[in-house]
Amino acid sequence: MRFVLSLLLCLLALPAAARDVSAEALALASRERAAAGLPPLAADPALARAALDQAARMARRGRLGHDGAGGLGARLRAAGAGGCRGAENVGMGMHDPRHAVRAWMGSRGHRANLMSPAMTRGAVAWADGGGRRWWAMVLSGPC
Repeated sequence: MRFVLSLLLCLLALPAAARDVSAEALALASRERAAAGLPPLAADPALARAALDQAARMARRGRLGHDGAGGLGARLRAAGAGGCRGAENVGMGMHDPRHAVRAWMGSRGHRANLMSPAMTRGAVAWADGGGRRWWAMVLSGPC
């Protein structure tokens, strides 16, 4: 129940298309986590802002990266995200949330972020730029 309420609050803070993408991607990621005996990721509106900012930054620059605005920790603080742990998965060219999550699960480092028991909240966003779709998944966990 808490997961559903958290997801609903997060989704209300985003435009409709972004809500659908984030909800679908988090549901797919949470399904992967459940198969490994891990709890689902709770949607977080602050992380949604951080994910959208990073996706838009990469789209503007035309390159993948975890840099910008002082790094992930600074971006999480600027978005108002609490917690002591953070991780980020980025990608480019995936057409939909299913392909994005599949790509992250196929990459050792991205999979480790997504499947980390320390990560309890998340959000996914994308931005179009240069004829490509740029993706960011931002994860966070408690102290």
